[in-house]
Amino acid sequence: LAGRVARVFSTERAFAAILRDGSVVAWGQGSHGGDASRVQEQLHDVLHIASTCCAFAAVKSDGAVITWGNHEWGGDSSSAEHELRGQFECSDENRPENEGISKKQQSTKLCNPSATTKRERVS
Repeated sequence: LAGRVARVFSTERAFAAILRDGSVVAWGQGSHGGDASRVQEQLHDVLHIASTCCAFAAVKSDGAVITWGNHEWGGDSSSAEHELRGQFECSDENRPENEGISKKQQSTKLCNPSATTKRERVS
């Protein structure tokens, strides 16, 4: 992973890294988001990750939100799926491969408003 990591995020007992190609690697205690195997194939084109104590939420370039970790702490976004759809602005400055590039060299665009929210429950 040396030289490929753009950003690292954490819960209480796990980490998730966005790589420069937009993919995600997670490790640590599975019940705290360290096991993303059930959503791994969806974790590409990721721009940002947010976390609670026990779960992660990844925002993709198309506006989709992928969640994993403890479902009681946000690892299952199915109850908010209709509210999340197409609500996120995508910005080239947030792209992992643009880490360290000035804002003047980047453009901003809106995510695809028809993008669907994807999620997977991991317990």
